[in-house]
Formats: sequence, C-alpha cells, structure tokens
Amino acid sequence: MEKLTIEAVDREKLTENDFRGIHEVMQDMWASESWLGELAQCKCCGKMLSKEHVFWHLSKELIQEKVAHIMNILWLDSISCTICGGDTRLIYGPSNVEKIKDRVLNSVDAFLVLCKSDEKGIVGFNEGYIDSLDRIFQLDLHDHYENVWLAEIRRRIEKNLGYFPKEILSMSALWLLKPYRSFQNLFRLVNKYALTLPESRRWIPWLVEYDRGGTTHRMNSDVNRGISLGIEDDPELRAKMTRVWEKYNCDLIIYPDVVGMQKDFFSKDVRHYFRMSKGKTSPHLEQTIDKELVAA
Repeated sequence: MEKLTIEAVDREKLTENDFRGIHEVMQDMWASESWLGELAQCKCCGKMLSKEHVFWHLSKELIQEKVAHIMNILWLDSISCTICGGDTRLIYGPSNVEKIKDRVLNSVDAFLVLCKSDEKGIVGFNEGYIDSLDRIFQLDLHDHYENVWLAEIRRRIEKNLGYFPKEILSMSALWLLKPYRSFQNLFRLVNKYALTLPESRRWIPWLVEYDRGGTTHRMNSDVNRGISLGIEDDPELRAKMTRVWEKYNCDLIIYPDVVGMQKDFFSKDVRHYFRMSKGKTSPHLEQTIDKELVAA
C-alpha cells in the first residue's frame, strides 16, 4: 500500500529535486479546471488554456498525472493553442522553479510542509513566507494584479487593518494532487503548517488569495477572522485583472492574526476543528467532514 508522509521541512535542507517537485505540483494545481484552469495563455488570441482543454484526448488515468509527466511522455516542450494554433506561454514554466527558490530561500522567513508518497515523491505541499508587501506583490500577485496596482492593494490592507504592516505572511500555495485529495490529507497539511508557525509571530497579518469555490476558502471562512479586500467585487478592478481564467472567482483576504487563528482552529485534530467551527461550516463542507470522520 502506498505510504504518505506529511512533514514540515527546513528550508536550508531542500534539494533541487524538492524544488522541482514543488514546482510540478504547483503547475498542475493552477492548470487543472478543478482549480483555476491556468496551464498556458495563447500569445496570439489571448485564450487561457486549462490542462483538460489541452489534453482532452488522453485517457482518464493519464490526465490525472502531473502536467510535467504528461509533457514528458508526449515529448512536448511547448503547447500550441487549441483555439487558433498559435504559440503559448506556460503560466508556470521552468522559470517558476527559480521563483519558488526566491520565495523560500530569500524571504525573511519561510514555512513549508511537504506531502510525499513513497512511490511518487512530492504530491502536495503547504508553503508560506514572510516579507514586505512589495516583494510579495512581485513574487506572488503580479501576474493577476499587475494592472490593479500595488498602491491599491496597500490602501485596502491599511484601511482594513487600521495600520500598514512592515511584514506580512503570504500563503503562497496549498495543494494536493487529485489521487491524494481528501479532507483528511488537506487538514493534515494545514495542521502541520499551524504547528510550524512560531508563537513569536502571533500578530503578523496574513495575505492569501483563494478561489471562492475551493475547500480551503470555505475552511478559512468558517473561522471568521479574514477580511476580504473586495477587489473581485469591484467591477472596475476585476476588469483590470490579468492572466486569469474566466471561471476564476478569486478573493484576496487579509487576516489580522494568522498565527493565533491557525493555532486555535488547526493545531489539534480534525474533530477539534469541527467542534470549533460547528454552526459556521458550510453544509457541503460539513457533509464532507462528517463522511471522513466516520471513515477515519
């Protein structure tokens, strides 16, 4: 039986293979229609192409493999637009490995939890880092918010917090590949991450971008401590967002006290989380948790 391990890792001990494995999982996360559908963008017609859009002809089993593995099998180093046949730009191409390294190794501090399969290597991760908003914008937000402008995001953070923080914890990504995606495994990633965050950072604000349709957005909505910056709900600003799949319903959220929130809700077991959020949890998520608690 395939064995999974979910552990926090020291950023100084990460290998080249670790960074490549994180990149491949992240690329697959953004590419899948079950998440954001952002595999590649056509340089000619501008169409954003999802993994399913490009590889629709493959078997159900093969399309569940990582994008990098599929491209390897098909001997592809680039993707043509399925609409007009033009050249495309991979949203998360090979250069993303260096961007991940920059976040993890060169930030003020970084926190990383890896989910590894003894057969497949890295199949999931939870990553965050502490830095200034200027660097977070360049490393994480620029692709979507280039035309919304850093100054507007800064203004909204300051308005909602009542001050502007020198440092912010950015949650860069949380993901599990489809065969390993369950509430239990997702919770284990969040739990390990919560235990990794130091008490000395209890009052640091946390900035995160969620898809409103995702489980992690619903989980964090349940704790009722995050404040939406409201960019998605402003038609003028939403129209300025770039490199975004048409179905992506994002929400940029600031949490005033991320470490306290994470430890209060996620540092114990899933039953504790369920008790803490009882009465707040969305019906769909509550049914998911109930089923998995029975199976646990």
